[in-house]
Amino acid sequence: MIISPDRLKRLELGERFLRRNPYLYPRARRELETLQGADVATVREWTARRLRKVLRAAAATPYGRAVGGTEALESWPVLTKERMRASPQDFNG
Repeated sequence: MIISPDRLKRLELGERFLRRNPYLYPRARRELETLQGADVATVREWTARRLRKVLRAAAATPYGRAVGGTEALESWPVLTKERMRASPQDFNG
């Protein structure tokens, strides 16, 4: 029997493992609590680090290699729906 994601989220098990994944949630919560009290410079630094990490992962996908994406946001072209719909498999790492 397949349970829809919406129904699963309403179940306690779904709440624990989808929304509050025990492996990911504590770390994410600690980071958010730290950032909540941080100054603007610290938040900007954290944001820049996270963006570089995401762009590094995106650059490793077929799409990232095709467009020559780097850790610099400026190196990425604007992504259109048409491009994404034409070959969605290019966006998997």
